Amino acid sequence: MHLKKSIYFLILFVASVSSTHCSAQLVTNGEFDQNLNNWFGFGSSTIELTDDANQGPFACKVTGRTMFWNGVAQSLDSTQLAPGTDYHIQARVKLPAEQSGIMGIILYQKDDRGERALRLGEIAVGPDEWTLLEGAFTYDPHGPIEYMFLNFDTSGDDSGSYDFQIDSITITKNEWRQAADERIEQIRKRDARINFVRRNNTAVTGIEVEAVQLSNSFAFGSALNPEVLTNPTYEEFFKTNFDWATQEYQSQWHVVERERGTEDFFFADETLDFCEENNIQTKGHALCWGQESTRPLWLDELSDSELETALEERLSSAINRFGSRVFGWDVNNEMLHHSYFADRLGESIRSWIFTRARELNADIDLFLNEFDLTISGWRADRYRTLYDSLVNDGADIAGVGFQSHFNGRMSPKGLELGLKRFEGTDARIWFTEYDTSHPDPIQRAASLEDFYRYAFSRPEADGIVMWGFWAGTHWRGADASIIDLDWTVNAAGEKYFALMDEWSTEAAGSSDAAGQFEFRGFHGSYLVTTTDGNGVVNYHLFPLEKQNADADPVAREFTATVTAINESLTLHGTDGDDLFEIDLDRPGQIVLNGTTISYENIVGVTTNIIQLQSNGGNDRIVIKTSSKTTDYLVRDKLLLNRNTRQRIFFGDVPMVEVNAGVPKSRMLLDSPVGDDVLTSFPEFSVLTTTNREITVNNFDRVIARSNSGFDQAFVFDSVGVERILTNLDVVEIFAEESSRRFQGFSEFEFNSTSGSDQLILRADESRENFRVSPESIEALVGVPTDPANQEQFRFLNVPRAAFFSNEKANTHVEIDGTDKDESIHVTSFRSLYFGQDFRYFFDKNYRSFSSLSVSDGTDHLFFLATPGDESLVVNESSIEISGDRGTFAFDNLDSAVLVSRSGGDDSALLTNPDPSIRVVGDWDFSK
Repeated sequence: MHLKKSIYFLILFVASVSSTHCSAQLVTNGEFDQNLNNWFGFGSSTIELTDDANQGPFACKVTGRTMFWNGVAQSLDSTQLAPGTDYHIQARVKLPAEQSGIMGIILYQKDDRGERALRLGEIAVGPDEWTLLEGAFTYDPHGPIEYMFLNFDTSGDDSGSYDFQIDSITITKNEWRQAADERIEQIRKRDARINFVRRNNTAVTGIEVEAVQLSNSFAFGSALNPEVLTNPTYEEFFKTNFDWATQEYQSQWHVVERERGTEDFFFADETLDFCEENNIQTKGHALCWGQESTRPLWLDELSDSELETALEERLSSAINRFGSRVFGWDVNNEMLHHSYFADRLGESIRSWIFTRARELNADIDLFLNEFDLTISGWRADRYRTLYDSLVNDGADIAGVGFQSHFNGRMSPKGLELGLKRFEGTDARIWFTEYDTSHPDPIQRAASLEDFYRYAFSRPEADGIVMWGFWAGTHWRGADASIIDLDWTVNAAGEKYFALMDEWSTEAAGSSDAAGQFEFRGFHGSYLVTTTDGNGVVNYHLFPLEKQNADADPVAREFTATVTAINESLTLHGTDGDDLFEIDLDRPGQIVLNGTTISYENIVGVTTNIIQLQSNGGNDRIVIKTSSKTTDYLVRDKLLLNRNTRQRIFFGDVPMVEVNAGVPKSRMLLDSPVGDDVLTSFPEFSVLTTTNREITVNNFDRVIARSNSGFDQAFVFDSVGVERILTNLDVVEIFAEESSRRFQGFSEFEFNSTSGSDQLILRADESRENFRVSPESIEALVGVPTDPANQEQFRFLNVPRAAFFSNEKANTHVEIDGTDKDESIHVTSFRSLYFGQDFRYFFDKNYRSFSSLSVSDGTDHLFFLATPGDESLVVNESSIEISGDRGTFAFDNLDSAVLVSRSGGDDSALLTNPDPSIRVVGDWDFSK
C-alpha cells in the first residue's frame, strides 16, 4: 500500500511525539486508561473513548472508516525492539450489534527495503461480543527504521468499513526457544540400551560399540524439480541431502493433460523413477487444484456432468498409474482459496474426491494443503472447519498440510497460533512448502533456523518439505534459496546442514559388566558396529522409534546376539507391528515400516549375511527376488540364495513373504522340526510352522519338503490341466511351464478343479490302502493300528488316475460307487473303473480290490480271469473272486460278465443265480 502524503506527515509527527513516551512495555496505553494518548486514527478513521470496555473504564471506538485499512494505530519505538526477537500481539475487539466481519492487524515498517505492510493476524468477529484478536511478528529491520507502527483494521478479504471497538492491547516477547529445545529433547529423542549376549544367553563384556544415525524418523525433504533429469549437480545434491520429496508440478493435472484425453506423464514418471532409485519417499502434488492457472483450461468448456466425469477420469488415471509408488497425494489443493469444483458441482464434491481417492488406493496417505495459516487465525479457523466437515463426511485424511511461505523473518508465535486451531484432533501436521524470501542470507538463515526448530519441536508434526533449495529453480528466486546459483552453500544452507547435524546422533563405547551399552539418540535408524575381542566385526541396524505413552520411560532395549560370523548385518525391529522389506536388486538398503535404511556406503558392510530380528509385535518380512532367475532355499530360520550364497535369517519374525522376480525362479521350501501345515496354490504357497508363517509367491518351480513331525500339505490346482505324479513319498504336479513338488508329508490333499487333471500313482513296496470314488482318491500308508505312524493322501475331484503298485506290496483298493452309471473292467493286466466323468486305471499288482456300488445307478463288471487258479463266489448282493492276484469283491452290481479262459484251474459257486450275472468260460462248478 502507498500512503498518501498527508497521512505520511501525520505518521512522522505522531512518531516523533510519541517516541519519548514508549517504554519497555512495547505498547503504551493499551487499556486506554490514559485517554487516547499514543493512539491515532489511520486513514479517514476517527477514534474516541467509550465506556463500553473489555476491562477497565474505557475502550477505543473507531468510526468514520471508508476503506478496510482505516483503523486505529500506534507508532512503535524500534529502539525498544530486539532484532530477531519474536513478539506476540493481543487485543480485544468488538463489532456493533448485527455486524460481523474479519478484524486484522498490520505492521507498517519502512527501512532500507522501502515500505512494507505485513499482515500479522486476523480473526472472524461476531456482533456485539468481545473477541480475542492475536498476531505475531519477529522484528526484522534492514538498516535504519524510518517509521514503524501497528494498525488494527479489517481484513482485505472482508473490505468492510464498519465501526469497531478495541481494548486490552498488549505486545509481549515470545520466549520460545528454550521450551522448543526442551520439547525436541523430550519428543524427538529417547534412551537406548543394547544387551550383548552369546547364543547361550550369557552376557558379553568389552564389546566395542559405535552407533551412527543413518536417517531421521521426522521427514526432512524438498520439492523436486525436473531439473533433476538434466542437471547432474542438482541430481547429486538432492539424492545426497534429502530422503523425502514432493513433485513440484510434474504430476499436476494441467501439466499431464493439456488437451483432454491426451496424457503425458513423462516428467512425472522420470522424476519418480529417480526417487525410487535413490530411496527417496515421494508425494504427489496435486490430484486437483481449482486455481485458474493450475487447472486444465478445457475444463471450463465442459458441462457440469462432463466435468464430474473428467474429475473421475483424472483421479483414476493418476492414482492407478502411480499406485503406492507415492506415499501420498495432496488431494484438492488450497480449497480455502479456490472453490472451482465446489462452485460448479456442489460442496459435497470435496468429500467425494477424498472418498473416491481412497477407493482407488487403500494404502496411500491423503492430505489437505493450504497457505496463509500462520498469519490468519480466521483462515486457520476455516481450515479446521473444512477438516472437520470432510472427516464427518467420511474423508480419510492422513495429514494436514501447512504451507509455510514467509516474507522476511518468520514468527514462531504466528505458527503456534495457526497450529492451535487443530488442538483436540487426530490430525498429523506436515509443513508442506517452507521457504523464506529475504535479501539478506544471514536473516534468511535465522528465519530458517527459527522455523525448523519450532516446527521440529511440535509433537503433532511429522515432516517439513522445503519448497525448493537452489537459486536456479526456486519459484521465489535467489532470495529464497539455500544454495546459490553457482552451487555455493549460502548462510541459509549452512544453517540447514548445521541443524541436520545437531539433530543426528553418534555414540561410542563398550559393553559393561552386564553386557550393556547405553546411549540417547534422535528417533531414526542407526548402524551399530561391534567389534569383539577376537576382532570379529558385525553390524546391527536399530530403529529408535518414537516412544509410546505407556512405554518404559527409561530405555529402549535391544538384544544383540554375539556371533562369530564376520561382517553379518542384523536389522532389529520395533516393539510394534513391523514390516521389513528387502529388495535383493538393491543390496544396500532395507525398508522398515516404510522408511528406507541405506547402508551401501558404509565400509565393510556386506549383504551376504542379513539377520532380521523382531522385538515384539506381529512383524512381517517381504523379500523381493532379483531381476535374474534365482534358486532359493527357505527354511524356518533363513532364506538362502543358492546362486549367490546370500543368507537372510528371520530371527523370531512371525510372517515371511518371498516373491519371485522373473519366471523360471525356483524355490525349495523346507519345513522345520515339528508339526507343520502347507497350503499351496499355483501362484503361492504358505508354510505354517510353530514359529511363523512363510509365504512364497509366483515361483514356477516350488519344492516343499517335510523333515519330521506330522506335516500336512493342502494343494490346490489352476484352471489349466495338471499332471500329478506320486509314489506317496513325493508328489509332483506339472502344469504347463510350472511345477510343484511335495516330499515326505504325513498328510497330503490335492483338490482338482479343472476337470482334465490326471493322477499317476506309483506305490512302493510298503502296504498301501486306497479308497476311491469319483470325488476322492484316498491312500493310507503305514501301520493301520497306529494313526500317528500313518501317512494319508487325498486327491479330490481328479477325473483321471492311473495306479501302479509294486508286485511285492500287499495293496488294497476300495471303490465307493455313486448314483451314476459305472463300469469296472478287471483283466490279467489291469483294472479299469470309469463312469460318466472319470476314468481310473489300476495295474495288475494290486492284491485286493473291492467295490461298493449304490443301487441308483446301472453298474457293470467285466472280469477276465488270470492264468492262475481263481475261485468265484456269487451270492445275492456280492461277487467275490480269489486267486494269485489277491481278492476282488464287488457289491450291488446290476450286471456282470465273468470270463475264465486264460488257463488255470478256476472254480465257481453261484448261490444266487441271476440272469444279469453271466459266467463265461471254463469255470468248474463242481468244487
